[in-house]
Amino acid sequence: MKRSIKNRRKNSPANIAIVTVSARAYYELTYELKKRTVPFLSLTDPYDIPSSVKVIITTERIEITDGMPFQLTYDEQDDPKDVVVKAIQIAQGKPKYDHLFIGIDPGKRIGIAVVSNHGVIFSTTSMSVDEAVHTIIESIHNIQADRKSVKIGDGGGIYCKKIVDALNDKLPFNVSLEIVNESGTSSGNGWKMKRSMIDMASAAVISTRNGKMVRRDKILC
Repeated sequence: MKRSIKNRRKNSPANIAIVTVSARAYYELTYELKKRTVPFLSLTDPYDIPSSVKVIITTERIEITDGMPFQLTYDEQDDPKDVVVKAIQIAQGKPKYDHLFIGIDPGKRIGIAVVSNHGVIFSTTSMSVDEAVHTIIESIHNIQADRKSVKIGDGGGIYCKKIVDALNDKLPFNVSLEIVNESGTSSGNGWKMKRSMIDMASAAVISTRNGKMVRRDKILC
């Protein structure tokens, strides 16, 4: 069977591959990967897989052969976000992180960066507070780590207040919540990037900063 690879490059950085003949599953999985700016390959032959691939996502269980990457089976009745987040974590070689940080750049377009002590897991943007909070809570629940921290930039006015209020209510109490000084994170620093990319980069910077801990019954921004 001929192999079909999406956006094939000579030295592809992709270590996640999708193997499915289901159009619906393909759309749902690729949407979640693209939203997180995660490179991936689309394959039709599960037994002809590039050596760079560490995880394959399938819709039908494939018979395991020697040297086959880790396999995750996606049921179309499930939420595709769950299997994509799990695939990212496995691809990074860390079934459990020491510390998970989520940085948030509040505003009309909300930048989100999910970062471990080993680097960025994924980043994305949301156009509503509800969508952003859903992504954050989902990441907290799905990504395994010994410690988890959420850090929110102190800009963004009402957006900051709404996000903190929602997270204050929904985050598990063992997850720390901080408000950090976001000055200098959104200037672009001369980067030639789309605005959405700057929002995600700003969120990544915010995730590295120390701030003021939020009392879970008090809003600070």
